[in-house]
Amino acid sequence: MKKHKVTPLESMQLEFLDRTLIFTFDMQAITKMQNEFGALEDVARKYTEFELAAMMLWAGVKHEDFTLDEAKVIITSSAEVLSDTLTLTMDSIMHLAGEKNEKKLLEEIERAVKKVKV
Repeated sequence: MKKHKVTPLESMQLEFLDRTLIFTFDMQAITKMQNEFGALEDVARKYTEFELAAMMLWAGVKHEDFTLDEAKVIITSSAEVLSDTLTLTMDSIMHLAGEKNEKKLLEEIERAVKKVKV
């Protein structure tokens, strides 16, 4: 019999005047990013840390009205959200897929995290 230890992924709450959104970089977010932008390893190498974080934030917020443009504005106006988005995404990928399976992607995200540490 297989046993799986299930633990929740860490989330981030974004509070606005008119709404509150929750960011969680889960399998749904990974699929959304891959469908929209291509393989995550390629995306992580191709875009700046700001663009990458905006894509991750957009993919991880499960709200149909939340746009990539909104994510870009948030990421470029808050160093804390930028850093937390990259860090939470890296932690989630390690949790979901294991460090061995996603080593290249994790290295690229880690590079971006180091650039923006606040």
